[in-house]
Amino acid sequence: MSDIAADYELQADRLRRLLKAKKTFEPAMELALVLPAVTHTGVVSGSSSPAFCDYVLEGLAEGDYSVMPTEKDETIAWHFFP
Repeated sequence: MSDIAADYELQADRLRRLLKAKKTFEPAMELALVLPAVTHTGVVSGSSSPAFCDYVLEGLAEGDYSVMPTEKDETIAWHFFP
C-alpha cells in the first residue's frame, strides 16, 4: 500500500495552489472532484485500484463499521460518510 495520507496531502496542496491562480480554475475543479474519492471505496469512486477506505475496511465484518464502541464515539462509517 502506498502512503495514502502523504499522497492525499500532495494533491490537497496542489489544489490549494491551483485555486489561487485565475488561469487554473478548470484543473482545480477537476482535482476538487477527484480528492473526495479517497474517502469512498474503490467501487463507489469508480477506481480500478483500492482506495483508502478499502484499506481501512479490509478484514472487517459487514456490520463492524457501524458499531459505536461507547455512546461518546462515532462509528467508522460516520467518519467516511458524514
